[in-house]
Amino acid sequence: MLIYDNRLLLYFQAIATEHSISRAADKLYISQSSLSKFLKAIEDELGTKLVDRRTIPLKLTPAGERFLQFLKESSALYEKALSEITQLESEAPRELIIGTSSMNSKVISDAFPEFYSRYPNIQLSLQEGHSEDLAQLLMRRKIDMAVLVRNGNDINDSSGSFEVLVSQPRLIVVSRKNPLARLAGPDNSLENPQYLDIHHLENQKLIAGKAGQRIFEDMNEMVHKRRIPIRGFLETQSVDTMVSFAAKNYGVSFIPSYYLKSFLPLDDLVFFYSDYPELQWALTLEFQSSSVSIPERYFASIVKKVCGKYEKR
Repeated sequence: MLIYDNRLLLYFQAIATEHSISRAADKLYISQSSLSKFLKAIEDELGTKLVDRRTIPLKLTPAGERFLQFLKESSALYEKALSEITQLESEAPRELIIGTSSMNSKVISDAFPEFYSRYPNIQLSLQEGHSEDLAQLLMRRKIDMAVLVRNGNDINDSSGSFEVLVSQPRLIVVSRKNPLARLAGPDNSLENPQYLDIHHLENQKLIAGKAGQRIFEDMNEMVHKRRIPIRGFLETQSVDTMVSFAAKNYGVSFIPSYYLKSFLPLDDLVFFYSDYPELQWALTLEFQSSSVSIPERYFASIVKKVCGKYEKR
């Protein structure tokens, strides 16, 4: 395991807090079936029930209560171990090069001060570029880490060579003038998007990056795999332009709320989500291999914390 996998604590705590698998899944932006399978896999491994499904609202069993306490203790213990072990790491001068898009460079640079307080002799440098170029640089070992995007089809890679920073659905962003807007409820908002089956995108123009970019490739795969006829793509690599074009009803865009919060207010738009894997988005910090140094792990933990603050803006 790379950095302590907080999905166990995050998912199980959501079930315990919401007293409902469906509400917990909505809160986590994952499908109910995925969360149910996740819970069943834990129960099968432990050989006991953690949730009493006969009660409404759901309650944890005594074993579930103890398991939740264990997860909290394990998370705290891991953070303590990480803090103490990093003190043993050699502080010989070196450089870490982090690849990122210009869109995420501020988030990454916000992690620098805390990292330097522990590792003043390690120089951090940013290499800005497009995701496909950064992936190549990482593969050729020209950079040490890179902020890249994954979707629901490949997020379960168990190689240990990446850390999930933020995981959300890509919201389907539509102008209020678009006929699709009629499918939105009266309380539709960025915080309360409605579900939309992607077959409703038939005969729509899609605003989804440029050929070669991850967003373009994911959306292109999504519609072609399911044989959804569209009116083509309106290509742009700027999120500002994607939001502006969607608001002007030039097409349908696909943007995580993580970025959309920077554009408030968004009164001319309505928002949908879907559970198709290509519409599940994760911002990841990827490494050259699963052999990650302690300073690199520490930097990843700081970036994840910074991303959490941006996500809650």
